[in-house]
Amino acid sequence: MRASRLWFVVPVLAAAGCFKGDERAEVATKVHAENVELRRLTLALSSENAALRAQLLGRKPWEETVQLRHVGGSGGAVPFLRVCPRGEAVSGVEATGGGYVDSVAPVCTPIPRPSPPTSPSPVPVLVPAPLTAPATAPATAPATAPATAPATAPVPAPVTAPVTAPATAPAPAPATAPVPATAPVPAPAVASEAPSPPPPPPSPASDVASAAGVGTELDRAGGPGGAPAPRQCAAGSYVVGVRGKAGELLDSLELVCQGVRVGGTMVGKPATLPAVGGTGGDAFERRCPPGFVVVGLGGRHGEFLNSIVLHCAKP
Repeated sequence: MRASRLWFVVPVLAAAGCFKGDERAEVATKVHAENVELRRLTLALSSENAALRAQLLGRKPWEETVQLRHVGGSGGAVPFLRVCPRGEAVSGVEATGGGYVDSVAPVCTPIPRPSPPTSPSPVPVLVPAPLTAPATAPATAPATAPATAPATAPVPAPVTAPVTAPATAPAPAPATAPVPATAPVPAPAVASEAPSPPPPPPSPASDVASAAGVGTELDRAGGPGGAPAPRQCAAGSYVVGVRGKAGELLDSLELVCQGVRVGGTMVGKPATLPAVGGTGGDAFERRCPPGFVVVGLGGRHGEFLNSIVLHCAKP
């Protein structure tokens, strides 16, 4: 009787243990799901805070963008979106990777803008020189020639009365014309402002304008693993597309860069940077429309990047 009872009790205890094991596994799965959801909410709040901080700092987001078709799988518990402030575009990434692309943080750089038109040089005002009194020649007294008595022949005096020589009147002095006063020569007008120096000769800069200003590194999206693998386009170039390989995860990622002139005109041939990640997956390529540059990255991630989406805009 006791033996039969033992055979009955042992299976019951075993079933209870299995039930407790299943219950523990279910609880663990539920806690893990809650942790994933909390992490997603934390990242969403972080992105919202970053957007609010950018608005407070005067950075306005891009309004009109073109979203390309996603690359990668449909998994990934956390969606993400990283968009540059308006007036900046993606010029590189701070990525990590190994066999896959673990994480990516876009780096934004200001797009070169044409210089504002310079105001015309002020017209110099001519100020006349002060007038000076004309110099007059001193008047000199006219030189008078001494009057000489004319030589007269002696007249024999009559015997009756002596004849005296008549007194001759002195010859009048010739009138001299006054010296005409010379007209004053006006001094040349003097400009009140010195003329502006000639503009410097143009520097032999390349056809591609280098972007000025400090860039913006956006928040990282992805897991904590992988080796650092920063990728940066050349000066004056921006990301216009991506290439790589992907399956359910993003296996590798290559940035395609192209130069941008001042004013937003594309110049030069596209250049592809070295890949980040591994060698598995199927090949893909995504390119912005002609004349557009990448201004943001989106997609989904968990411990790795599951998918990526390009957001393009006209510079």
